[in-house]
Amino acid sequence: MLTRTDLWLLAILREQQADNFMVAISVDELREAGADGIARITIYKHVKKLVKEGYVGAGAKADRASSFFITNKGKSVLNIEGSDEID
Repeated sequence: MLTRTDLWLLAILREQQADNFMVAISVDELREAGADGIARITIYKHVKKLVKEGYVGAGAKADRASSFFITNKGKSVLNIEGSDEID
């Protein structure tokens, strides 16, 4: 079951065009892109859950930080949920 936070993070990844291995973004970049009201560890836990469920993929390392991108499954759930515009 996806939470509101999960959908919000997926929408941010899509908005930032982080949709493949090389264009993935880190948790800190997710915070800067709009998830700044959420604690870093909370974002990380949600993203790891989304990776496990296939909505997000692990991208190339950015220095020592892990990076993440939205998968086709993640994009499709946003369309199904009608969350094209999450602010």
